[in-house]
Amino acid sequence: MGITKLSICKEISERNSIPLSLVENSVDSFLEILKNKIASGESIQIRGFGSFRRVLKKKRNVWDPIQRITKISEEKFKIHFKSGKEWTELTHSQLSQKSKGD
Repeated sequence: MGITKLSICKEISERNSIPLSLVENSVDSFLEILKNKIASGESIQIRGFGSFRRVLKKKRNVWDPIQRITKISEEKFKIHFKSGKEWTELTHSQLSQKSKGD
């Protein structure tokens, strides 16, 4: 299983000797701000981590394999994430180290 919000909060709490409840409130507030800003159409950039932006997906024809018909999907917004340079370089360096070890 991947990492959870609770496990992140616990690690922050332990590393910084801050009560878990305070960390949970801070993380919840942070995520709520992100959601509200993205929902209102603003882009978010967190240096060293990446950026989030809302992208409009236009109407298009899609195949429904269960009903075996073509349908038109409605326009909708998707969240696009682009990892930051530092994070991308770290991921690529770990991948190259892993392939060298094989």
